Amino acid sequence: MTIARVSQLPAEAAFAPATVPVRADQVAAETVVSVTAPVRINQFIAETIETVAAPVRADQFVIEAIYLDPPPVTLSQVVAEAAFAPVAPVRIDQTVVEVLMRDPAAALPDNIVFAVAPNWESGLIERLEFRTWDVRSHGGLGQRAALRWVPRLSVEYALLAKGAEAVLVDLMIAAGQSARYIVPRWQHGQALGATLPAGSSIINIDTADREFVAGGYALIRVSSSSYELVQVLAVFAGYITLAAPTAAEWPASAQVYPAARAILADSQPAGRVTASVLTATLAFQFIDLPAPESWTPAEALGGVPVWTRVPDGSEDREVTYTRQQNRIDYGFVQPHITDAPERAFIRRGDRHVMFSRSDVTRFRGFFAGGQGRRRKFYRPVHELGLVLAADALATDSTLTIDAVGYADYFVGLSGRLALGIKSSSGVWTFAAIQSIAAGAPGTDTVTLTAPLGVAMPRSDVARIFFLELVTHDADVLELHWITDRVAESRIATIGVSQ
Repeated sequence: MTIARVSQLPAEAAFAPATVPVRADQVAAETVVSVTAPVRINQFIAETIETVAAPVRADQFVIEAIYLDPPPVTLSQVVAEAAFAPVAPVRIDQTVVEVLMRDPAAALPDNIVFAVAPNWESGLIERLEFRTWDVRSHGGLGQRAALRWVPRLSVEYALLAKGAEAVLVDLMIAAGQSARYIVPRWQHGQALGATLPAGSSIINIDTADREFVAGGYALIRVSSSSYELVQVLAVFAGYITLAAPTAAEWPASAQVYPAARAILADSQPAGRVTASVLTATLAFQFIDLPAPESWTPAEALGGVPVWTRVPDGSEDREVTYTRQQNRIDYGFVQPHITDAPERAFIRRGDRHVMFSRSDVTRFRGFFAGGQGRRRKFYRPVHELGLVLAADALATDSTLTIDAVGYADYFVGLSGRLALGIKSSSGVWTFAAIQSIAAGAPGTDTVTLTAPLGVAMPRSDVARIFFLELVTHDADVLELHWITDRVAESRIATIGVSQ
């Protein structure tokens, strides 16, 4: 087989049968003959033309091609057009072809196991990112559609590597940054608890809320240089089965992590504290992971879920009142303002802390089930706005509350059209509001759209909150894992029209 290199175009070359010489005009040509060994061609422009009986004409183009037997040929970053002319001539114009081939003996594996653990002093950030098309009309009505059904899942963490481990990090990033990595899901790791013999096809571990995936990977790890990557065949309660037996014996202290393929950004900063100490913050985006398991609360009002989770009270909640106004202001007269929705769209931001893995699973599952901003739901405002002034019966469709101004300012105010009543035992009752009007002196009367259905003695009512119909204000959920069991998140919701 023959490879011809042609540069300094324009060129015309003809390859006839073996007995006919090759003619080349205004060209520098080099012919390389290879039988079975791979051919490496780097940083050159080649034109290769092969014909059987008739010549091939090529003008104003650059072609690089490789003919070889056993090794595969990799094409990357190319626009390729190849022509084989057994009888008639072929003309190719303005074509660029690049053929790249790695020496198989020197090639890195496409899945590099990144087994250097995070520096847990700064925790680990997990992100779920959806994408929602969201449009709001002039009158404030909104429409949303999911553009990404499976969220992008990524993880970001700091690491501190010393000595040989620092060298390992440097090499894995410098040599394999554009490859696929296998990255452990560090927040889901756990100890084996018992020695795992070589040749094992079953690993007995807790799989609840650990996100092992059938067909995915697991990493058995003692250190960044002592580990074994295995493929998960199936996931069961209390154990996983493997696609192939383990190759080595592992002690009871070895950690088992679910792992997945991931990619690293094309620019990765790092710090050199000393010649032997490296610091970096890595951000891996996982690929080929299924969507997280969704979770929907049992509570609902009119078929719409009610998210009753109470925010953490250690930080002030952020409340922003925003109106969808059109404002015309020329600067020398009073501005002209129109407010078609005639309501404030209230954004509430708060912090949530989770102290168990199951709580974290529900929290992220609620966000995943709504696909970010797409789903509307109710949530209590968790602000003291209503105080029951008299006992209510199950058959009552009115409530008597302390007068605080709702009779004066309530005019079907969107965001104040539903109630959540929490008993002292923690049981919620939900009701839709029809109107609020002045009652006896010092009281207002709340008229509901239907009877309560349960008795409401004042002594049994812990809180009465308005329910706001909201969506998440962002398509990205960030979970800050403080430990492998404790996580926190700051989220925001924004009111929508009812």
